[in-house]
Amino acid sequence: MSNSLAEQLSNVKLKPSKDKTKDFSDPKLAGFITKDQISTYQKNALEANMEEWQMLLVNETFPTVYVPITYSDAQHFIRIFERHFQKLHEQQLFEQIRERMDNWFDNDQDEKQWYEQIQERLQKIIDQEFPHKKEFFAKTSSRSAKDACIFKRDFLDLYKNELSKFADPLKENSRIIALLTAAFSALCLTSASDVLTMFVISERIYQDMLLATEAQTSFNENIILRPFIP
Repeated sequence: MSNSLAEQLSNVKLKPSKDKTKDFSDPKLAGFITKDQISTYQKNALEANMEEWQMLLVNETFPTVYVPITYSDAQHFIRIFERHFQKLHEQQLFEQIRERMDNWFDNDQDEKQWYEQIQERLQKIIDQEFPHKKEFFAKTSSRSAKDACIFKRDFLDLYKNELSKFADPLKENSRIIALLTAAFSALCLTSASDVLTMFVISERIYQDMLLATEAQTSFNENIILRPFIP
């Protein structure tokens, strides 16, 4: 397939855009006038967390496993993102995010120790709950780390594979469908390492941990595991 979009993408270097992409599921973290407004928003946002409604639909939805996130865990997620990835996101230095996501802890021994501990704890639960087929979807109580999919090292290969299924891969609709399908496939995880690698580089997870830690007295967050259904 000569001169296909997939082949062109392999040589493309992404450039910063003046217009930051807006994710309308982002929590509102500024613009309030009173403390009551902040409290009301936090309460409403946190009441939409999965723990608040999943049991009502337990017979109608996917099996769900909860892995507790402590308040300290949430603070670690926040610190790691702010130290190692926040500026890269702001400057849209996507290649550097990909380069740093596997070695950020080389110069951060304090966070590395925590990372290894939560990874071990999470992997034990994964082995217990998914003993035969370790393919699952992971999110936190509020949202998933779907914004981190494009940083996975095999994402371009996933995209190329999906695009090759179309008779006319140059059509815009073909490219959009291939991109969305690849992004969905990238949410299929197989280990605790997969989960945490995506979580620590995700701006969505960072924002949700900020919101959750603001409500310290009612903090209740989990890593949520569900079977991945293609």
